[in-house]
Amino acid sequence: WPVSVRPEAVTALIPVLRAVHYAALAFGALGWAIPVKAVLIAYLVFLPALAVQWRLNRDSCLLDNLESWLKHGRFRAGAANPNEGAFLANLVHRVFRIRVLEPLASRLIYIAMAILFAFGAFHLAWRW
Repeated sequence: WPVSVRPEAVTALIPVLRAVHYAALAFGALGWAIPVKAVLIAYLVFLPALAVQWRLNRDSCLLDNLESWLKHGRFRAGAANPNEGAFLANLVHRVFRIRVLEPLASRLIYIAMAILFAFGAFHLAWRW
């Protein structure tokens, strides 16, 4: 790490990054239901951008990569960061005790995103 960055400052950023991750997850899951035109338009841009980012980043989220970089000094640290590329699968396992493995997890995520995108598009078309 550069001399100017204190380890405790880096450690303090990790919960903030995790909160941003959960906020993005909540928006991805529930944003279609927000009855504000600008929010629905942002949602319909956000979901495809998220899917493209995942696809280009080998089914891994940039936020997980940033967490790996902060914790381990490497942008990709899949062995050290079990959430890298499996954040949602791990969340489902923690909440429901159901283990969903790759490549099924990625397929389910993309299908869910397509369905949520359709909900958002229908909601936008129905309201305006």
